Amino acid sequence: MPVFGIDWFGAVAYCRWLSARGGVSYRLPTDAEFEKAARGADARVFPWGDRFDPTFCKMRESRPGYPQPEPVGSFPADESPYGVRDLGGGMRTWVADIHGELSPEAALETPEPPPGAPRDMAGMRVARGGAWFPPSWSCRAASRSRYFSMSRITFLGLRVARPVL
Repeated sequence: MPVFGIDWFGAVAYCRWLSARGGVSYRLPTDAEFEKAARGADARVFPWGDRFDPTFCKMRESRPGYPQPEPVGSFPADESPYGVRDLGGGMRTWVADIHGELSPEAALETPEPPPGAPRDMAGMRVARGGAWFPPSWSCRAASRSRYFSMSRITFLGLRVARPVL
């Protein structure tokens, strides 16, 4: 199952832990990296092309019944031109920056608020991609939303990126 219910600071902490454990540098993808991975070189509307079909990705209308998370890779059609899976559905994912407003480096300089702090104390961050519960507009490759960085939401998780070797 995808990781979900994690705030932005938890996602960053996980990347640091994974980097230390594996000896390879992992981080959250940038907004631009996510968009490039989802849209490809042809600027497609959805990771799989320009036509929407709810059965192509995990979103609220994909299957009959109450929507719920499903295992990573359950929808083979939700694949970008670069082979990246689950960008149109599954789990919205935190990105490292706010394109044009907050660089990844500046975002990482924000200290994590103490437990019990108001959720708006550390500002907003961006999440990209579709998810198992939101409507079809979130499945678009260009879809992005802002959430308080301390938000823990059942359809919001993380994806890791690493340098090209």
